[in-house]
Amino acid sequence: MREIAIITGIIEVSILCGIVYGMSAFTQILKGEGVFENLCSNGTSNHTAEVDSCDDQEHMFSDIFNTSFFVFSQIVFLIGIIMDRYGYLAVRIWGSGSVTISHLFDLLKYYHKLVYVCFDINW
Repeated sequence: MREIAIITGIIEVSILCGIVYGMSAFTQILKGEGVFENLCSNGTSNHTAEVDSCDDQEHMFSDIFNTSFFVFSQIVFLIGIIMDRYGYLAVRIWGSGSVTISHLFDLLKYYHKLVYVCFDINW
């Protein structure tokens, strides 16, 4: 049972934590979407074949990556302590419940739009 938990944990981390695609691919997507474009002045833009970038924009993406990595490391440390105390199953149920609750809150946030769409489709 412990081996199955380790294997599924490695697969989840590889898929969900950005190891497969990484921050560089995510940064290219954000640049393509124009995130932090306001930090670039017209004179400092480095035009490449795919996207425009500048030093301030790169610095902001680097800060975001460093902060998110630090926060993720701290959360993993706390989850490890909780897992030692309560067990693997309890942590998985707690995590799945947290994700489910956050999705329900997102659903409630857009509830009035969903009711309108359903009403419009049914008539």
